[in-house]
Amino acid sequence: MSKQAIDIPELSGFLYAGLCAASSDNEKRINATTSVQMLAGMFVELSLILEEPEETLDNLIDEMVITLGKEPVDNKEWDFATMPPPHITEHNTESGRDYARQYFEEWGEGIFESKDIYICLAEHCFKVWQEEGFELPQMLRLFTESAIKSMQYEIAAQELCDMAIETKMLNCGWSLGDSISALSGAAGRRLALALDDITAEKILRPQRKAQDYLDNIVYVMTQEAIRLGIPPGTDWRLGLAANDMPVNAPKELVDGAEEFCQPFFQITSIDNMLDQAVACAKAAGRMLAVAAGGELPEMAPAIAKPLAMAAMQETYKSVFVEKAIGT
Repeated sequence: MSKQAIDIPELSGFLYAGLCAASSDNEKRINATTSVQMLAGMFVELSLILEEPEETLDNLIDEMVITLGKEPVDNKEWDFATMPPPHITEHNTESGRDYARQYFEEWGEGIFESKDIYICLAEHCFKVWQEEGFELPQMLRLFTESAIKSMQYEIAAQELCDMAIETKMLNCGWSLGDSISALSGAAGRRLALALDDITAEKILRPQRKAQDYLDNIVYVMTQEAIRLGIPPGTDWRLGLAANDMPVNAPKELVDGAEEFCQPFFQITSIDNMLDQAVACAKAAGRMLAVAAGGELPEMAPAIAKPLAMAAMQETYKSVFVEKAIGT
């Protein structure tokens, strides 16, 4: 199908209908926040297939704002606590990216390289949401922050994997299994540290249980691995230690990961520990896919998946144990 054959407004309306269906609950109620974050993920996916993805994303957002004639509400006036937690933002924006990829495959990437389709889609979406009573500047801020975070998570995951390979596997003799454990453990460590942070605690909703927090970050890792080819299944927790067993975290490997994780997060200004936990979990999932994906995997999935789970869970628990004994 050629670009000349595309009716952009009609296609945008079609995509909007699919976006609403994908962000609806079982009772067909549309979750506006989910829809906005999925739309942000679609913009991120387009940006990633073009050159200079971060600059492309910034330009797309700027053009969208100009088209809508409204600026996002100022950061100082926006309540960041209304932003979904990082693991939800990752899930929703990745759902949007998946949705975009479906149409890349069906109609070809060339069609979607035209930013006009995305700008028209955004204009349609925000017009409908505004008619439904949502404040446009607030929605634009949610969209912008979601797109930026999604791009940060994607770039961070790839960079952390590259650094694990280049600095540890090539120079220090780490195996793929070591890299998986290190990145997964780094995610667990950051989540545990985040629970002590007042700002993070507000975002996480303090009434939830500690295991729920861990499960959320585990989900980020498992979904990234499954997206990239790891077979889904129930063997993620196979052979994990019982709760009454002593904590056995891969401390040396996690410390090794800190040597490149911490400088990276400082350079990229990813300061929130929850965002760092999501980035590390996403990287661990990606490394899992490298090790245990494909027809002839280097590691059997039934071994690699519990290895990653154990590293995250044990490191997460070890932080609290160390605090309890004052080390």
